Amino acid sequence: MLSASATAAPAFVNAALSQPHSVTAGGRALWVARGANIDMRQTPFLIADNIDRDRPAAIDMLPEVAARSRTQEWMLLQERSPRHAALQFLDTSQPSISPSAASRLVWRAMDAWRFFTSAKLRTVLISAVLMLLISITGIWLLARPFGWAVYESLLDVAGSAVPDVYGEPSGVGGVSQRVFQVAITLSGIVLMPVVTAVFVEGTAARRSVRTRQPSAGLRGHVVIFGLGNAGIRVMARFRDLGVPVVGIERDPEARGIAAARGLDVPVVTGDHPTDEALRRARVGTARAVVAVTGDDVANLEAALEARAINPDVRVVVRLFDDDFAKHVYQEFANTASRSVSYLAAPAFAAAMMGREVLGTLSVLRKVLLIAEVDVEDGSELAGLAQRELDRPGLTRVLAIRRSGSTSFDWLGADRGRVLVPGDRLIMAATRAGFGGLIGRVG
Repeated sequence: MLSASATAAPAFVNAALSQPHSVTAGGRALWVARGANIDMRQTPFLIADNIDRDRPAAIDMLPEVAARSRTQEWMLLQERSPRHAALQFLDTSQPSISPSAASRLVWRAMDAWRFFTSAKLRTVLISAVLMLLISITGIWLLARPFGWAVYESLLDVAGSAVPDVYGEPSGVGGVSQRVFQVAITLSGIVLMPVVTAVFVEGTAARRSVRTRQPSAGLRGHVVIFGLGNAGIRVMARFRDLGVPVVGIERDPEARGIAAARGLDVPVVTGDHPTDEALRRARVGTARAVVAVTGDDVANLEAALEARAINPDVRVVVRLFDDDFAKHVYQEFANTASRSVSYLAAPAFAAAMMGREVLGTLSVLRKVLLIAEVDVEDGSELAGLAQRELDRPGLTRVLAIRRSGSTSFDWLGADRGRVLVPGDRLIMAATRAGFGGLIGRVG
């Protein structure tokens, strides 16, 4: 059982966080590094050449250099040109991307504050509380002890017109104290009904609102535009990483609403204009926007509106059309484009072969499949030299676990060794390259 959205979700999440997407193979995490990010302390595999953001279709995946020796490839990679991409091991000791516990506590408190009160009630409540605090401070400064000032203020709020005054049990204070007590009484008249209204409104909100609303205190969150199948998967991945998320979904009956409620994710619902929905989702303080509806035009509109509101926000757009993707890469920096079908198709093709697919890695919109292949009895692979499977532009052997061995050899020094039944290969392949193995594997 495979899900296209589940297969593609990690690529969207890592693109939004500007984190390397990795695939675990042979006990190691593999990722695609480009240019200056290539670590020459390792022995990386050149996996793509001729990389150009303005011409993503021209990228050479598994280029001709794959047929050369590892020494020649390593020498070529030493220049670490931005046009090169290499497959190498990921340092799994890098720091967590989860926000601090204090940040999450602040976000929770702001969410609760907005959930129980509307904007009008918050304005009235804050004004009444400020007047009350100013009056308490004023009485305190009239040489009354702080505790006595609080005592007099609370009695006034409760409706006692002339409480006992410090030092004069049956008297009334001076003009200044009378002014403050009048202010306290008026604040109390407003404050008590507002407190009651907060509880009443909160009870009604719990009955009518299906999801929480975004908090004004949100910072560093990710906005997901569209809670369809892909949006749900991406949202769940962010929640697993501890990254705060806000969803936007126009259809209040979409199944993504129920998923968001189950994950306790705030959602902006309703048929709002795109810019208004993004503002409600606090895109001005967001770290990234991921537009994953099934409509390329809607996703592109969301990306443009998000950039208009917050020019520094990271944008990841789901686009099927290559022309759209080309224009996005040409016009916008800090932007990534992904296609669910491009990312998922290799995994589905391999699954139909009955082979174990470990995952997919992408270079812009080009996709590389990472898979394990067993050399079985009767397979055309048995009897071939390992180097014969290195086909430029199609397939590349990354590691081999020889028959009877318990570990993978990633150095590939003996690429002339003949494959025998029982060998297991870790391979990188394009979709066409992996399809070409169908008749040769078993």
